[in-house]
Formats: sequence, structure tokens, C-alpha cells
Amino acid sequence: MDRAHQLIGGKRQRFRDMLRLGCQFISPSQHVAEAFNSVYGAGRCQIINNGIDLATEAILAQLSPVPLNPGKPRIAIVAHDLRYDGKTDQRLVHDMMALGEKIELHTFGKFSPFTGQNVVNHGFETDKRKLMSALNEMDALVFSSRVDNYPLILCEALSIGVPVLATHSEAAQEVLAKSGGQTFAATDVLRLAQCRYRCTAPGAPGAAA
Repeated sequence: MDRAHQLIGGKRQRFRDMLRLGCQFISPSQHVAEAFNSVYGAGRCQIINNGIDLATEAILAQLSPVPLNPGKPRIAIVAHDLRYDGKTDQRLVHDMMALGEKIELHTFGKFSPFTGQNVVNHGFETDKRKLMSALNEMDALVFSSRVDNYPLILCEALSIGVPVLATHSEAAQEVLAKSGGQTFAATDVLRLAQCRYRCTAPGAPGAAA
């Protein structure tokens, strides 16, 4: 049962009621604003991009360069709830786990369903400094969310210098395009995850380093 489809009529009417009251809508992403305006009229939704806050910028500035990784690629997966397929492509993660000794998966988030000899579960990290320090040790971040509007984790990873391997989504495409990057099919992500990008200059797939 598609409950979201059943609710859409009522939600759209609520938006129309709010617009009649003079409410102004904002979105962090261009593709969401354009979709909203295509339904409710031009200019009804304005864009205010998300960005890295000053506290995070200070953390990033203090991170030390990491030594080259001579071993298997260390791949990060970050989500609030790792069970939710909308945020984390479960099949893609299991396919990466099946690579065995070729890669080392590091998950950051609650309720990780992923266990294996090549999986390290860090749990949900509330300390931004600890999370950024851990990501600084990674060779790449795999991003496979289909529901994010403007994923800040991509901006943070790129600011650290961690390459991003993102599957196709409007949100990932919008963020990565700003740094000359691109998204990939899941099959390509699986192949690219086996490379050590931070050890091989110049650049990296997913986004410009």
C-alpha cells in the first residue's frame, strides 16, 4: 500500500491553505523548489542552501592530513538509521560486503543491520569532531540515499578531501555538480569502491577533490 500517495491530496490542500495565509516556503535545494513551484506557482518556494556551519569549519581546519593507506580501501557509509533503505541502499551495501577482503566497510549510524568480517560498525556518533576525524581516515564515502534534499554529509566529506561515490539522485547530483562531480549507477559504485582514490592523484570520481 502506497500511503504517501493516499496522503498527497490532503497535504497539497494544506499547502494551498498556508499559501493563502501568506506563508513563504523555502528549500535548501533547487530541484525541490522547482518541483514545488511547478505545482503551486512561480516564486512560491525560495532557495536557501544548506552549508557547513562555522563550528564544523573550525573542526575541518584542525584535521591533520592522513598518511597514504597501503591496504584495502576503507569505505564509509553514514546514515541516521542504517536500516532504512531510502537512506542506505541495502542491496548495494550487501554487494560491497560480498567483496570480502577487497574492501573494509565502516558504518556510522543507528541500528546497523550489516555484520561481517569486513564491516566495522561505529554506531551513531553525536560528536561532530569524532565523526569528522573518523571520516578523515576513510578512502571514500558511499552515498546512496534517495530521500535527502541537500545532503550536508557530501559537503563535509569533500571539504575533508574524502572522495564521494554517490548513486543517482537529484540531491546528490545537485551537490556534486557544484564541484564538478557526478553520480554513478550502483554497479559502478561497487566497482569504484575497490579503488584507493586518496592514494592515486589527481582528482577522484564523484566530485573534484
